[in-house]
Amino acid sequence: IGYDAVELGNHEFDWGVKNLKETISKAQIPVLGANIVTEAEGKNLDGVKPYIIKELHGVKVGILGLIADDVPEQVDPKNIEGIKFLNMATTAEKYVKEIREKDVDLVVVLSHAGDKNDEKLASQVNGIDVIVGGHSHTTIDKPRKVNNTLIVQAGNQGKQVGHLTLDLED
Repeated sequence: IGYDAVELGNHEFDWGVKNLKETISKAQIPVLGANIVTEAEGKNLDGVKPYIIKELHGVKVGILGLIADDVPEQVDPKNIEGIKFLNMATTAEKYVKEIREKDVDLVVVLSHAGDKNDEKLASQVNGIDVIVGGHSHTTIDKPRKVNNTLIVQAGNQGKQVGHLTLDLED
């Protein structure tokens, strides 16, 4: 399919941190999760990056990964021992600023938080151009616009493939 990056979701923690780290170590593409950190050091998990910057068709794109901060309520506690999930908006503010300082043309958030949390994030954090969401299994046929951020989501279980074409000026 040609993915540029993936964001971790709550089900990636179903078999525990050890299995997750092993899977990440085999990944052929960047694995993102800006707000997933170790409790002890506050660092990203081994092999997980907060964001990447990629040039696509002459456009410099910052891709930031975020997961819902309520994952501990959805996952067996023993499967996330030693990990904490930081607030999405606070984490996004930090990294969107950092990404924008690298002279990107576009900031895209890969979110595994659900459509309502994506809308909340867009209303709270300036500077996000697009949120490609998941988790709530919502099909958004036409992009929603919240606070100058487009929000898209292509359902669940691979039943649909989302396609978004952006026309950029300047």
